[in-house]
Amino acid sequence: MVTSIKTPTTIDEQVLQLQERGMVIGDCADLKTWLRTVGYYKLSGYWWIYEDQYPKSSPRTHKFKDGTSWNRVKHTYIFDQKFRRLISTGIEKIEIAVKASWAQHSNTLRYLSSSRRPFYIQKRCLRKIKNQGATYRI
Repeated sequence: MVTSIKTPTTIDEQVLQLQERGMVIGDCADLKTWLRTVGYYKLSGYWWIYEDQYPKSSPRTHKFKDGTSWNRVKHTYIFDQKFRRLISTGIEKIEIAVKASWAQHSNTLRYLSSSRRPFYIQKRCLRKIKNQGATYRI
């Protein structure tokens, strides 16, 4: 299978290409900054949903739906960025809680199995754990 290699384009050529495909660009300098810092390929994943033939992926005409603006695409990207941060923060909280719980659990087991602890303390701890419904082997 022969694949064609796309020729590199400048930022100005990318802006022109988006305009030719029907994207309304209000602030050209803003779009150029985003293309320079984020990149055409990364942003294309966010404007794909505004293409005429979305969600069909083949064949793509790359033509935009009427009224598709750079501002809308940019805000879709920003929403996704903020959403990823929220998800990441939530996952971090879960991770910390699981690690703390595991540390408490492993410390309890180590305390119970320590030969330096008097037997009556081990027995009392085992009874307490048993009453909570958990069983451990020492």
